[in-house]
Amino acid sequence: MAYERVLVFGDIHACYAKFSALLAKVKPDPTRDFIIFLGDYVDRGEDVTATLDYIMDLKAKSNQVVTLMGNHEWMMDLFFGNLDGKVKEPTQHKDSWMYGQNGGQGTYSALKKREAKEPGYMAKVFEFVASLPYTYEMDIGGRVYFFTHGGVDPSRPLNEQKEMDLVWHREEFYDRLPAGAFEGRTFVVGHTPVQYLKYFVLDNGGDEGLAASLRDDPKPVHLPQRDNIIFMDTGSYLTGGRISCRDFLSGQLWQA
Repeated sequence: MAYERVLVFGDIHACYAKFSALLAKVKPDPTRDFIIFLGDYVDRGEDVTATLDYIMDLKAKSNQVVTLMGNHEWMMDLFFGNLDGKVKEPTQHKDSWMYGQNGGQGTYSALKKREAKEPGYMAKVFEFVASLPYTYEMDIGGRVYFFTHGGVDPSRPLNEQKEMDLVWHREEFYDRLPAGAFEGRTFVVGHTPVQYLKYFVLDNGGDEGLAASLRDDPKPVHLPQRDNIIFMDTGSYLTGGRISCRDFLSGQLWQA
């Protein structure tokens, strides 16, 4: 099928005001577009249930919507363990989701409030999270793109990657991925806000102007040192951060 657009969204982190403003600009339509979300829908932002409602509803409408696992959904899934049809209370030995700035406390509180009004809502969310895939691969214009949240282990074949690495890798991925690796695939990732890549740029002899622009004008980027990686996380929850969507057919970029 020929799609009008191939839309890829970076990390959202429950920042629903920005997300809804972005959706008003992009107007995604799963009957015409192929849509990929790179994960991290939950935690840190102001309205996690509205964000999840939109993502889950859109996914239910079409198989032309891909919703990937992020490390925050991974923590959430680990925290609650395997689903048995019941809402589970937090367990002390799986507490990374609740740690510090990870944001699980706010998400859990919001889900509990929604559950009180709409019994079964939490189980619905946990079932959705447990079903999220870790990767998606697509040929776009003769170029093969590999979509995942965090990165890959360059020392392992793609079919032998560990799930934890796919959602958590940062420096292990972009510090070590050689040019032309994995038969020339281009990797499209979220997870690492481009604002943080300024250190990678400077440590590798890059331009100070580029490093400053990543901080002051965050946009999806592939760096001169790593032109086989496209970074889509533009720091939704950070001060001055944005949520980004790019059409991989036309190259058009939208932000909010």
